[in-house]
Amino acid sequence: MSAESADLDQMSAQIRLDRAFPPAELADIYREVERLAARLLTRRALRYRRARHGRLDLRRTVVQGLRSGREVPFTLVHRRRHLGKLRLLVLCDVSGSVWQVSAFWLKLVQTLQSEFSHVRSFLFVHSIAEVTHLFEHMRFPEELEALRHIPQLNLFGFSDFGRAFYQAYRDLLGDLTRETVMVILGDARNNAFDPQAWTLSEMRQHCRHIIWLNPEPRRDWNRGDSVMDAYAPFCDHVLECWTLDHLAQAADLLLPK
Repeated sequence: MSAESADLDQMSAQIRLDRAFPPAELADIYREVERLAARLLTRRALRYRRARHGRLDLRRTVVQGLRSGREVPFTLVHRRRHLGKLRLLVLCDVSGSVWQVSAFWLKLVQTLQSEFSHVRSFLFVHSIAEVTHLFEHMRFPEELEALRHIPQLNLFGFSDFGRAFYQAYRDLLGDLTRETVMVILGDARNNAFDPQAWTLSEMRQHCRHIIWLNPEPRRDWNRGDSVMDAYAPFCDHVLECWTLDHLAQAADLLLPK
């Protein structure tokens, strides 16, 4: 369990995010997501302060002291850590019950985006649609409905991960760098379409990590039309993501330690 997970209220941490919430309870969940993001940002700031000071470098301390001809105590030399900012690319399945979990994830990304040098976010059912400019300053959950009316999204269509990934491969490959973390949130239920897993393999070769967040319990993976096993070999992390606890663990993977 991550430190962020441990900070969550035990009951809140286990609430299923893929169910329908009354408006008041939904607002409470979004506040929990904001608090989670705030804790992540606080810990990130602490890591930066520690990195500036660094750990004691005993070898360099002794060598520098001998070169200077000083007697002990030597001037202490510290080894500095460099905590650079990564690029983030988000692909969110918004079909069916996955929609709500994706919305919580997008809220978390929105709150953490200052920690990345570059963020792009896409939604898909069978074709990807960029929403970076729409949700950057969006109020959650009040303005979420606007995302449902994006022309490229057919929320009543059949999920086609293979088609969406091919489009991402075709259009976004040139935007990937070794500093890019790609996060995919989806249930991998592909309605018997071609998974085109090779596209994920190709994109993995051009980015730092691929993290897959599945909003279904692990026991349901690869049942029915789920093709999670087709994609998992090309991902660095494949996680369940259907509670706040899972969301906290996923978020902890995003920020460099």
